[in-house]
Amino acid sequence: MSLTRLRSSAIELSVYLATFHQGEAERLQNDLLTIIHEQNDRILNPRSR
Repeated sequence: MSLTRLRSSAIELSVYLATFHQGEAERLQNDLLTIIHEQNDRILNPRSR
């Protein structure tokens, strides 16, 4: 996943937090946290994949 997609997801999260139902915002936030954790794992453990 590229940094551009991560930024796009963060912007999308901001929009949901500002305008949409809280449950949908929480789902998107969880998705974004999953992406961040996956990226951290890839950076910290590049040979494990």
